[in-house]
Amino acid sequence: MDLITQLQDKLDHLLYVFGTCIGVLQRDAPPSFFNNPQNQQQQQQQQQQQQQQQQQQQQQQNPQTQQQLPPPPPPPPQQQQQQQQQQQQQQQQQQQQQQQQPQPTEEWDAPSKMALQVIETSKVIESYIEKLPGFDKTEDQQYEDLKNLNTQSKQVSNELLSSRRDAIELLKMVKESILYISEESKNEEIDQQPMQQ
Repeated sequence: MDLITQLQDKLDHLLYVFGTCIGVLQRDAPPSFFNNPQNQQQQQQQQQQQQQQQQQQQQQQNPQTQQQLPPPPPPPPQQQQQQQQQQQQQQQQQQQQQQQQPQPTEEWDAPSKMALQVIETSKVIESYIEKLPGFDKTEDQQYEDLKNLNTQSKQVSNELLSSRRDAIELLKMVKESILYISEESKNEEIDQQPMQQ
C-alpha cells in the first residue's frame, strides 16, 4: 500500500475517532444542571439588591412623599406562616432534586483515553507526511523533478511502443512460420499417399 493511501486511511480513522469522541461525550458525560440551588440563591440576592436600589432611588427622588406616608403595616401572622411554609416546601423540593440527581461515583476517564487516541493517530499522520517524497523540497525543485519524471515517462512510453511493434512483427513471423510448416506437412502427406497406393 502506498503512502498516500495509508495517509488517507489514517485521516479517515482520525475522522472516525472524532465522531466517536463526540458520541461518547454526549452519551457518558456527567450531567450538568443549570438550575442548581446556588444559582437560585444568587438570583434571589440580585433581585433583592435591585429592589433595594430601586427603593433607595425612589426615596431620593421623592423624600417628601416618603415622609408623609406611614410605614407599611407588618403582614398578618397567617401570611407570614404561608410564606414560611412556601419557603420550606421550596427547600424540600430542592433537597429532593439533589437526591434524585445521579452523583458520579468514580472519576470519568473517557476524555483522556479519547485524547490519547487522537494524539497517537495525529503522530502517525505526521510521520506519513514526513515520509512523502519532496516534502522537504522547494517548489522549483519539485517542478524540476516533475519535468524529469515527465521526460522519463515519455522515454518509457516510446520504448513500450517500439517493443510492441517488435512483438507484432515477431507474431506475424511466427504465424507465417506456422502456416508454412502446416502447408509443408500437408504437401508431404499428399506426396506420401500416392506412393502407398
